[in-house]
Amino acid sequence: AKTTLLIFVSHLLFPALMAVVMLPTGAQMLAAHFEWFGGMPVRWLVALPLLGAVALLYWQSLNGLGHWLQQREREILQVVTQEVE
Repeated sequence: AKTTLLIFVSHLLFPALMAVVMLPTGAQMLAAHFEWFGGMPVRWLVALPLLGAVALLYWQSLNGLGHWLQQREREILQVVTQEVE
């Protein structure tokens, strides 16, 4: 049940995440269309903070995901060893 809910929520959040990923390209297109910043690479100015935010989110999630994976592996090991005995 938890897995199904997680898949459902991830499908709901996918369009919002893709919109965030497209922000640098959209900013570059707007800057080029309205001739802002005189040809400056706006895409990189928007993409670098986005990269920093994603790296920070990844770093913060490592501990929790590692704990979750370890717990899951222990459950699998317990099932496998019970079947052998």
